[in-house]
Amino acid sequence: MSIPQNHPVQIALESVVDSILIAQSKGELGKTFVVTSCRSKEGKTTVSLCLAEQLAAQGQRVLVVSQQGSENGGSTFMEMWRNGDNSAEAKPREAAVGEGDPKPTVTRMALGESCRVADILGDEFKQVLAKLESEYDTILFDLPCYADSRLASSVVSQISDVLLVVGYLKASRSSIDAVCRQIERDRGHLVGVIINGYKPYVPRWLEKCIAPICPGFGN
Repeated sequence: MSIPQNHPVQIALESVVDSILIAQSKGELGKTFVVTSCRSKEGKTTVSLCLAEQLAAQGQRVLVVSQQGSENGGSTFMEMWRNGDNSAEAKPREAAVGEGDPKPTVTRMALGESCRVADILGDEFKQVLAKLESEYDTILFDLPCYADSRLASSVVSQISDVLLVVGYLKASRSSIDAVCRQIERDRGHLVGVIINGYKPYVPRWLEKCIAPICPGFGN
C-alpha cells in the first residue's frame, strides 16, 4: 500500500509517526497500541497498514495483528500461546521507501478465528505479547470498531494505549463521545485521534497551482 512521495496523506502520516517515535523515546508511549474506530468503514485498516509502513521506513521492526488477515503462512497469535511457539513467523509486507534504500518490512499476523474474550483476559495473552515485544519495536493491533467489539474492548484493557481513527463526516459527535467513555471505562489511554478523509476546501485556482508541485493533491 505505497503512498506517492509528497502526497498529503504521506505528509500527515509522517507527522503522526514523528509523534509516536518521540513519545516512545520519552517513555510516554509503549511498544504496543490498539488502532480502532467508532464505526466500520472509517479507514482503520488502511491507516494501520500505512502507519506501519511509515514506521518501518524509519527503521522499526513492525508487527500488525488483526482479527483476521491470516493470508500469511505463519502462526496466529492464538497458536503461539497454545502451542508454545517461540517465533512470530508471518508473511513480511514490503514498506514504501525511497529508491535505492533497503526495503524494511511490516509483518502481519492474525489473532486467530478461535480467539475469545476470555483468552485475551488470561495471563497467556500477556506472556505472548511480552515475547513479541522483545522481537518488534512497535506492535499495532488493528481491531474492529470499538462500539461493536468486545474483543477490541478486552485487548484495550490489557494494552491500554489506543489510537482512534475517525472517518471525516462519518462518525457523529455522540458516537465519538461514547467510544471515548468506553475506552476510559476499559482503563484505556487515548493517545491520539486520526481524522481520516478530511479535505479542507481549496479554491479551484489554487488547487491547479498546487497540483504540479504536490502529486496526488486533490485526489
